[in-house]
Amino acid sequence: MAVIDFLKKATRVYDPSQNKIIIAQLEMVGATKISVDYQASSRLVNGTSSVYNAVVKENIKPARVSLTLLQTSDSVNKLYQLENHVRNQGGTFEIQVVKSGKPILIGNAMFEQLPSESLEETASDMTFTFICDFAVYDTALINDSTPQG
Repeated sequence: MAVIDFLKKATRVYDPSQNKIIIAQLEMVGATKISVDYQASSRLVNGTSSVYNAVVKENIKPARVSLTLLQTSDSVNKLYQLENHVRNQGGTFEIQVVKSGKPILIGNAMFEQLPSESLEETASDMTFTFICDFAVYDTALINDSTPQG
């Protein structure tokens, strides 16, 4: 019974209401989907025999972040203004993706693709795509009690 009690304490509850994306210090509203795609970090090289295989570590590549917003969201105009500013002035902007209250990606980003425009009877969602040179990703755990030497 003690193991089950421990698991109950250690298990986090997924809370989608705490999911958010912050771009250039502005929290986006009206997001219907946020996705982060990481590139492969290693690959398998096959030798002349099935016995000879090697795992090769790849250089860390930027992540791709897709943000789908309702067409009526105020954030759409803010993103177009940000894209116009970055195109004219240059530079990058900070992007933060928070999943269930915990940051899973923080880094500098730039626009990869703006949404395609279509005129229809029903308002379609708009998807912005960013390339993000990430500094934090949710694959490493840090133990604060580890002595620094």
